[in-house]
Amino acid sequence: MNLSIQETNIAMKLKNISIRFFTSLMSVAVVMFGGCSDDPFVSPDFTVSGEATTVTFELSVPQMTQVTRAALTEDQMNRVENVWVRTYSSATGEPTSEAKIITELSADEHNSHSVNLETKSGNSYIVAVANIDNMGCRIDPETGEAGPEQSLRELLKSADSWQEFLAITVKNPNLVSPDVPLAMSGCYLPETEYPKIEWKEQNFTPVFIPAAGEVSYTMPGAIHLRRLVAHVNFNLTPGPDVSIVPTSYRIFNVPLRAYAYERNTGGEAGGSGNYPNATDRVTEDAKEEHYTNSTLYDDRYFTASSDGSYSFDFWQLENKQAGLTTCQTYTDREKELKGDGGRNTGIYVNLSGDMWTPANMATYVEIQCEVNRRNGGQVNVDGDGNIIGNNSGENAYRYGNAIFTVHLGYCENKDANGKATAATAQDFNCRRNTNYNYNITVNDVSNIVVEANGEERQPGMEGVVNDVTNPSIELDCHYAAFNIQITDDERRSDQFGFTIEAWDEDGNLVSFTDGDGDLSNEQYANWIELRRTNNENTLAEYKPREGANADGQTMLLSDLKNAQSHQGVWYTVFVNEYVYETAANGDESNSVSWRNYVNKPERRFWIRTARSVSADGESIYARSKYAASQKSIQTYYSVDNLTEAEGNIPAGTAIGVENIDETRGLNLRQSTYGSDLSNGRYNVWGSWLEGRNNGSTADKKWNNVVDVTKPLTLPAVNAQGISLPERIAYLPKLANYGGSLTYNNYDPKPNSRNAEDYIEAINACMNRNRDNDGDGQIDASELRWYVPASGKYLRLILGRNSLSNPVMDYAGVKKLFSKEHNGQNSSLLMYASNNIILWAMEGVSTSAWGEHRSNPPWNVRCIRNLGTNLSTVTNGEKVAAAYKHDAATRTVKMTYYDELSIRKEKFESPLPAHYIWNADQSSNYNMVYKAFEYSNGSNEVTTGTGNAAKRFRYDWHGAVESAVFENNTPCSSLNTNGQKGWRVPNQKELAIMRNLGVFTNIPAGNYAASCTLEYYDSDGNGIVLSIDNSKRSYMATRSDGGTRIASGTNAYIRCVRDVEP
Repeated sequence: MNLSIQETNIAMKLKNISIRFFTSLMSVAVVMFGGCSDDPFVSPDFTVSGEATTVTFELSVPQMTQVTRAALTEDQMNRVENVWVRTYSSATGEPTSEAKIITELSADEHNSHSVNLETKSGNSYIVAVANIDNMGCRIDPETGEAGPEQSLRELLKSADSWQEFLAITVKNPNLVSPDVPLAMSGCYLPETEYPKIEWKEQNFTPVFIPAAGEVSYTMPGAIHLRRLVAHVNFNLTPGPDVSIVPTSYRIFNVPLRAYAYERNTGGEAGGSGNYPNATDRVTEDAKEEHYTNSTLYDDRYFTASSDGSYSFDFWQLENKQAGLTTCQTYTDREKELKGDGGRNTGIYVNLSGDMWTPANMATYVEIQCEVNRRNGGQVNVDGDGNIIGNNSGENAYRYGNAIFTVHLGYCENKDANGKATAATAQDFNCRRNTNYNYNITVNDVSNIVVEANGEERQPGMEGVVNDVTNPSIELDCHYAAFNIQITDDERRSDQFGFTIEAWDEDGNLVSFTDGDGDLSNEQYANWIELRRTNNENTLAEYKPREGANADGQTMLLSDLKNAQSHQGVWYTVFVNEYVYETAANGDESNSVSWRNYVNKPERRFWIRTARSVSADGESIYARSKYAASQKSIQTYYSVDNLTEAEGNIPAGTAIGVENIDETRGLNLRQSTYGSDLSNGRYNVWGSWLEGRNNGSTADKKWNNVVDVTKPLTLPAVNAQGISLPERIAYLPKLANYGGSLTYNNYDPKPNSRNAEDYIEAINACMNRNRDNDGDGQIDASELRWYVPASGKYLRLILGRNSLSNPVMDYAGVKKLFSKEHNGQNSSLLMYASNNIILWAMEGVSTSAWGEHRSNPPWNVRCIRNLGTNLSTVTNGEKVAAAYKHDAATRTVKMTYYDELSIRKEKFESPLPAHYIWNADQSSNYNMVYKAFEYSNGSNEVTTGTGNAAKRFRYDWHGAVESAVFENNTPCSSLNTNGQKGWRVPNQKELAIMRNLGVFTNIPAGNYAASCTLEYYDSDGNGIVLSIDNSKRSYMATRSDGGTRIASGTNAYIRCVRDVEP
């Protein structure tokens, strides 16, 4: 892989906040209270020190601005909620003023404020810290040890000397979604505009405060605040011959804290240490006390562009490091010290030399990326994997799985033409208040092939390159089965072997090969099993390797080379679901092991015929006959904040979701369904499999629901604008629908008379499971994947931003097939196991099967319980909701949702009318903040007249239209007694309230409305084709389910407001 990087260090791109001191004749009283007085002209004395004086500060803060989608909006980056200001004598280090805290700066409509500070004349440091409710600690200047964590407010309260102030540090933020407002600090400068200076020098340049007598003197300069974090952006672009799919990234050596006030590189006034970073007194044995490595961020954290490029960003504290003079070029930056056997040691020689030093803690990013030939093309290669142009070699599909390392920096000390110099290569800095852009072009993976064959051309580029004879096999997260052909001669060859790669619980990539011995007890390797089969089109019946029904014929990849001769040459490969369980019987209650395998990159294996490995073991080139990858289970639950126990539901439960619907293309029919709206597993068990409550075995057998010996063939589809070829899924065949066929023009196979095209809808997920004990009986512990009930589909919609493959792909469906009625767009309807249809194009709208002119749905999305007892099946809820409800305070907290599904910005004003989903702005509007409160409905509303009159306790009832929302007509009256921010709910907030039973008293035929507009207009156009909102309806709910209503329809409004959890 060739890597070219262009970096930009743009300090001004992050707008700087200034507390300005303009020359003014007004005292603070004039500004604060609007009065008028004739103050005498001040003649300041610049010769006297230590005399009491008053200075007037005019504080300039940013106006609040609503901008489009970003990790942080401009308003969030600029927000100043409070400022602490104080002066210290540069001679003695003693404070020369009391601390002043200015509040309510971002909450009003003004962008300038004035305040006075009583201080003393003389040479002083004038300093400020903003947003002082962020957390931090104080560093012992002698030992470097960190004190207890406290708010900056508390730490500043005790900063009664210059040294105590300098010792204050701020805690590192969340890397991908830092809490706002961001901590800032700054000092007084004579300039009112943002200066281009060396801040670490200017921070320790004293300012002379003149004696001004009894009047307030306005200083002519400004205190410039700067954020303590850097914003780091990576942009990945494929070269002309390849396509890329980044799968994960990880950030190493992230400082746990940084000085609130930036330090010089040594010898600054105050003498409290000459360390530029608060973490510099790190030792090799105690790195975790000063630095951390991030979690593994998977593909959900990348933003894809239509040109095939990707980007991601993060926020971190400063980490200033310098390379050695031996670092002359970009390639030198990633060279590692080699240890025994040529292996890498983790010591970067051009930072630390031949032994570890604190400079080795420079921040770097490790990115894993799939690199394939564009459009799935093949290459012609020689025996060493070199691409040749005369077709004299072997044709193969080339799959690259590259890991490349990028140390931050490489931005400073460029020459007059902007070209990098040797000093640029020695720049490993990540500076505060700086926006870094790293533009990376991925051209190919040839350097990995070269390194595997003996030469390390590019130290920052490692990975695996496989030239594969057959197309790669891509599997979903559940059980899978497919056939491969391996001859006895191939198995007995010296070059024959395998490679397995998986991700461990710490996010590290682990690999196994044929030289690693017995893998039967290795959970990261024994998820692949094989059995002999008779021919290409017959799957072997699964039998376990151990247990009562084991027959000794099931083997691991490590057994294949030495297995007995098999002239049939065909084997069925059985791939386990992507889980690493702790209980053999399926009882995972009170186990949270699921946190270690959800939302992870794909795990892989190759069955190869040749391999070369680099000396450091980091680069591999293989010639393979088969390559397969398996996606991990998706979840919208947080892996950090686990659900609490609720009644019979244990703590730490979650829902796992498959990535795609692998039965799409078959016509769904329904002869039976369950009635539990929250427990689809029970619906499948009791209504379809004829299992018994509290039972362990179903009456139906595996051969009643799945033909385990036949691969699932999906028919070609050409309907509703969707074209799919006939294809073989890596699953066994589902049983045909057993009822009388009813023909429908809106099926995937319209009006088909072929029974092979039909399946029972509630049975659609059974082939994602497996007869794990091989006895033919369907045990409760074997019912893992099932068709969701409608309540779980609602939860999937609420957590869609956390799913790599959400239920509804708005971006991929720009226009609906039918503009007449959404029920005709059955390709977007989802089936729920309690006889409910989810109208996915409308977000959370639902109906019964066939209700409101809905045609048979095309889709299911199979789910799985995590952290629960799967050894039995009973009715009722088994997985705690990802939100918490406090009925007494009418508060909903998104406590257990993954962070990507939670809105970070708190709205204190009405939401505009917005769309269900928008790649830019509205995706933020139709999300739920960390917590929201709903109104108590204390206003009684009367509907109807005479005997039809009914009174209900709701806040507002009237015609729904955009002006109502923008003027806050329904909710403004609730902004009293210190409460503010009451507004009309969005669709997701409305859906949660409906699920909680808030709307059960709405009269039949009445609605509760949101301010969310449907994505598609009445002509079927998505917002990328039309934004004519006069053709769109508002999303609403009835007491029985979600729906949509036209503008002008009378509806109830239940007001909500964002609150802190």
